[in-house]
Amino acid sequence: MHADFPKILNKSIFDGFNYNYIFESKGDYFGLLVEKRGFSVIPVVNNLIFNNESDFSADLTINDKLPKLREKLSKIEEYESFLSHKRRKSIYDPYACFQPFNEATKSLYPMLEKMRTSIKPKSTILNLWDRSGWLTSVLLGLFPECHIVTTWEGNKDVLGYLGYSYWFGNNPRVNILFTDLEKPLPIKTAAIDMVVGFDVLHRYDQHTLLNELVRVTATAAPLVFPHVHLSNSEPEPYFDRGCRQLHGRTYANGLDRYSQQGEYESYVLSEPHLFKLNQNIAENTLKLETNPNTSDYNAMVALLPKSWKSKALTPLHIDFKAAPFGHHILLNHLLRFDFGNQLVFLEKEHLAGMVGYMMERHPTYLQYIEKVDKYDLTALEVKLLYLSEQGWNVGELCDELDLKQVYDAMNRLLSFGIIEVLPLQDSGFRLQKYLSSQTFIDERREQTLEALWKKKVARFSSSVYIESLQDQTEITYTDADEVVKLISTTLEKRGISNKASVMVVGSLHPEGVLLFWACMKMGVVFVPLSGKHPAAVLSQMIKETDPVLIFSTVEAIQTCQLSGESNIIAFDDEEGASTNQYFSDWLEDDSDILSENTQISADDLAVILYTSGSTGQPKGVKLTQGNLYRSGMTVADHFEWTGSDRYFGLGGLDTMSGLRNTAISPVYYGSTLVIPDSSKGSSFLQLASQVVSNQATIIAANPAFLGLCVQFRHKLSIRLSKLRLVMCTGNSLSLGLRSTFKEVFGLNIYNYYGHTETSGICTAESIKNSPNSSVSTIGQPIEAIIQIVDNNKMIVKSGETGQIRVYSQNLMMGYHECEERPIIDGWYYTGDVGRCLVDGCIELVGRIRDIIKRPNEEIVYVNHVAALAQGQDNVEEAVSHVTTIGGKDKFTLFITIDDMASQSTIIPALKSLIKDQLGSSWVPDQLIILAEMPYNDHGKIEKQKLINVLQERN
Repeated sequence: MHADFPKILNKSIFDGFNYNYIFESKGDYFGLLVEKRGFSVIPVVNNLIFNNESDFSADLTINDKLPKLREKLSKIEEYESFLSHKRRKSIYDPYACFQPFNEATKSLYPMLEKMRTSIKPKSTILNLWDRSGWLTSVLLGLFPECHIVTTWEGNKDVLGYLGYSYWFGNNPRVNILFTDLEKPLPIKTAAIDMVVGFDVLHRYDQHTLLNELVRVTATAAPLVFPHVHLSNSEPEPYFDRGCRQLHGRTYANGLDRYSQQGEYESYVLSEPHLFKLNQNIAENTLKLETNPNTSDYNAMVALLPKSWKSKALTPLHIDFKAAPFGHHILLNHLLRFDFGNQLVFLEKEHLAGMVGYMMERHPTYLQYIEKVDKYDLTALEVKLLYLSEQGWNVGELCDELDLKQVYDAMNRLLSFGIIEVLPLQDSGFRLQKYLSSQTFIDERREQTLEALWKKKVARFSSSVYIESLQDQTEITYTDADEVVKLISTTLEKRGISNKASVMVVGSLHPEGVLLFWACMKMGVVFVPLSGKHPAAVLSQMIKETDPVLIFSTVEAIQTCQLSGESNIIAFDDEEGASTNQYFSDWLEDDSDILSENTQISADDLAVILYTSGSTGQPKGVKLTQGNLYRSGMTVADHFEWTGSDRYFGLGGLDTMSGLRNTAISPVYYGSTLVIPDSSKGSSFLQLASQVVSNQATIIAANPAFLGLCVQFRHKLSIRLSKLRLVMCTGNSLSLGLRSTFKEVFGLNIYNYYGHTETSGICTAESIKNSPNSSVSTIGQPIEAIIQIVDNNKMIVKSGETGQIRVYSQNLMMGYHECEERPIIDGWYYTGDVGRCLVDGCIELVGRIRDIIKRPNEEIVYVNHVAALAQGQDNVEEAVSHVTTIGGKDKFTLFITIDDMASQSTIIPALKSLIKDQLGSSWVPDQLIILAEMPYNDHGKIEKQKLINVLQERN
């Protein structure tokens, strides 16, 4: 027998076999279990045993199967990609979704509590027919010193071979045995100390199965079979339940012969009674007595030690205070959660009618859960539920929130069936989250850009990551990784270590993108700037962040007057000259390998992004590796990016959307980043022509750019025929622009919203539906809680306006070198005014500072006036502005029009329209026509230029 046999399999269970033909590759073990008599040969890969693939003897057929199994189980990256794509076309398995909460599973809990007090450490538990892996996860947590052998039929259903290997293949306390339960088990006689056969006894020949189970179990080891279909009564309303339905007396009679010849007592126990006991609905104890004549149609059938007779069963006790970091909270996804209004609903139509389907088949559970409908969540409960869904365990929740309140809230939510709390490993939690919500998440400690880059480079090695139009080069993911490693080595050799900062100034450049990834790999803080800031502001940013190196394009070095700086490195542009060192000369081009000593955490500071400063001095927003990882994933997943997509980088790395959309989001699914040729200029027509000629499939633009697409559509030689996705962020997107853009180009514009302080995205419209044609929205919350609150921080009713506040694990660390604190009690107060619509979408009304109170106390939302004006004929754009003059607020509406000849008539017409539709208080104090709107490079209005116009006029 091979020396590593005990590391792979539980020797005490399978020592009736020799382990032959073993080999090891990259830490994985492969081989054959050969029965000593030679009648059975079973392929084995790590801790997975393929008894269903065994043949009569060790011939070529078996030897051929092992390499095929190895290949099947090696496709980990493909499997993760499959899991990530699954929610794009969610197909819920209702029973897998429902399993942690229904009466079938909960009926087992009192028995598990009894077993925990009687089973010894290092015992072996046989878990039969675990199609989703859920019970395996539970048993691993409840019996932390025991070995679990889980059986399943084969490569089918919820997980299959690769799924079991992915979720449980590296766990030394688990063996997955693929086998036919109507055939002998390849397990030593009397090797099993406990058997759990959920939903299994009515599926197979009872005598064959029980005979084999009694053989493999130790003397008086408990055998429990939860959720057995009885014919004692028919459920109401009646439906065909399937499988073999026998009366409880038939089961009792069949089990008697086992109890007569051993140390067993046989039991038929009512499933509803056990469920109610565990839910503390009835008494706290239940006497262990058989009841084969129960009027219920679901039961637990069991062979239990004689010593258990007439003992009391008690509810399962989960002591999450003893080891909080080992416990996870699961949300009941059969319920609909409205975090914005802090409500929970039980709706039969939820999950495409799946809830109604399950409730019809589980009337006992329905009777229990009905009380939760319209449950009012507290503010702390909302935070607790949200963070739990993101993978935070109980200990982490206690550290983040108030410890006592967390425990009180958990007990309250448990009593209503809203949550379940169990000792689950991270993988067990993630598996059930995937099954119940179709959402796949990485472990929180793996949510770093360093880990993301390593994984995706291996997955998309030959795909093109960057296509630079300036020098017509294509860089594959493998090529990019080689350069990233070279940059990382150079940084390390220059003594630039973890926590130091590196600055990039200028437009989007391939070397800047690769430098970003090298910084993320090294834990170096990345500070990107556009180079368009005034010299004094740029100087202040450099002083605040104190970069050890500044990388820049040749153009930005000249325009920002940086050439005199000693720590400037110029990117390798083809044109232009620089007195500074070039990037290629700076690189240490040798064979030295980067040390892997740097430990990167999801909570490490990754970037400092400066806000545009349109309303004052720019502030440096500090974002972590985890912030960027999750923001990039959210965009790629929500907007369904693919490996065939070509994202055209309209913006630079200096904004959240620019950095994420260009550098990070493409990596998740192997998309290509197309970098425009800056030598051809940065005007709209020059950029738009490159979008068309280079067959971009995705762009993210502000309304100003999209408006110009419409305005100059006749100058675009080819329509935007290759584009499949147009994302929009920045300013409020008008219905008029949406409609016209769709009419001209046949494309919807999908809006999303988020400040840099929220990692750039917290609401978005779904690409599965056409945008609302009557109201321009910023979509529904994604990966965040969005609430609309009044001045007292109380949630307003749907349809009412208030300030938008955000709760998310993706909020910034804070501002760099700035004392301003917009995050209060965990909520980020955006300063934006919005309202929640009936369908859950958010309408962005304006900024708080863009609200004025008229002398008659009427509140006027000036952006609402601008939106009304922009929807009118002849008005191209409308922007509102509020100025305080002499202690009084004055409201000015700036507009641009398509026919300057009509300016004498359009102003009185607009004033009349506003008065008729909104009221006289909403009419602007001034209405000014401009030749064009003053936008900055980020697509935002330069309000100082509007102020200058007002000062000139007044």
